[in-house]
Amino acid sequence: MKIALFIFFCCISAFSQAQVWRSELPFSYESGNRLSISGNYKFGSDAITNEFAQAYFLNKFIGTELKDNVSSNLKEKNRFGADYNFNIEFRSEADTIMGISGASFIFNFSNRYFLDSRFPGDAFELYFRGNKMFEGQTADIGKFELNAFRYQQVSAGIEIQRSANKSSSCYALISLNRGIDYFGIRTNESSLFTAQDGFYMDLGLDMEIRQSDSLRRRFQGAGASLSAGWSAEFSSSSQLTAYFQNLGFINWGSRSAYIPVDTSFRFEGIDVSELFNFSDSVRGIVDNDSAYIQAFLTNRKKESFIMKTPARIGMNYYKKFDGDRMIAGAGIEHVLFYNTGFSGWTEFRYKTGKYHHTGVKLLYGLYGNLDAGLSYLLHIPGNFTVMLQSDYLVGMLTGSKGKAQGAFVSLSKTF
Repeated sequence: MKIALFIFFCCISAFSQAQVWRSELPFSYESGNRLSISGNYKFGSDAITNEFAQAYFLNKFIGTELKDNVSSNLKEKNRFGADYNFNIEFRSEADTIMGISGASFIFNFSNRYFLDSRFPGDAFELYFRGNKMFEGQTADIGKFELNAFRYQQVSAGIEIQRSANKSSSCYALISLNRGIDYFGIRTNESSLFTAQDGFYMDLGLDMEIRQSDSLRRRFQGAGASLSAGWSAEFSSSSQLTAYFQNLGFINWGSRSAYIPVDTSFRFEGIDVSELFNFSDSVRGIVDNDSAYIQAFLTNRKKESFIMKTPARIGMNYYKKFDGDRMIAGAGIEHVLFYNTGFSGWTEFRYKTGKYHHTGVKLLYGLYGNLDAGLSYLLHIPGNFTVMLQSDYLVGMLTGSKGKAQGAFVSLSKTF
């Protein structure tokens, strides 16, 4: 029994994954070829704190205070997510493409990691504090979902800048996806009842587990994605942009594991009130390949399955003030198919001299709540551009209460 619940919850620590993050100045239409290298990471939750997540993923001591900080945030349903990116992009300007002027070829390579989950508050308490606190009660462990995977993309497409002053543009890319590994858990109605005297425990578990072939690490799945966007200026002082990114799929191969669990049974005969007490060290206790686990998860299959990639759709609007010295903007974005909420943001950018741009941003949504960030862009002689940005400074600077963090950095060269 202890092993079964350990499988159910320990997979929170499995993997992470990434998403496209294009972070460029509005009203920016550069001529020439350009090579860009960028990377970003972010973590967000409406319950899990930064300190707790760091201690868990780094296998550090998790004390009562760290748990209490999370428990004070818990609701009936909670969520968290993380993604990490590494991206190389090359744009090659062409005189014409199929008779269309102002066009450029785009080539892109991305390495992506993504983690997404929703979980009941009782599931956190049960796993990290044990079932003693639920004596005489039923703990809700249903409607749990975890998706953790990583993959790579190779993309190609075109960008077209129209009109004499290049005041509008559109782009489209198609990507080939190479799946590396995947782990997922989903439950329907599931619960755990612990008797008042700790003499028996009833478990009802309706769960399915999917995992890519653990013996193969180089190529687990294949698929494709599509990205496209459109941007236009109005009266040379305002700009509207709409886009969708990474709308596609990965088909994980026929050697992927599918493990359905639909069972109800009673564990009795000894004091079970401390059966799920993992103390303050919750990693590396149980071997997932042990004979006990193999016996419990008896219904194992090998079959392929299709997983949707985390696609983004969004729209933003920017307006210039005082020439091009100040720019204000706002936008909305949503990640499809996963457990994020809609996000909205507003931003103010200020040009401080010829080579410097700074910005401030307010953001609400995705996995967490209200946050704020800063950005800085530097133009270096030789046509180099460096950009540093974080949308989660409040979450990173609020100590034990912070529930989000992230950063973005890019270096580009125009030639």
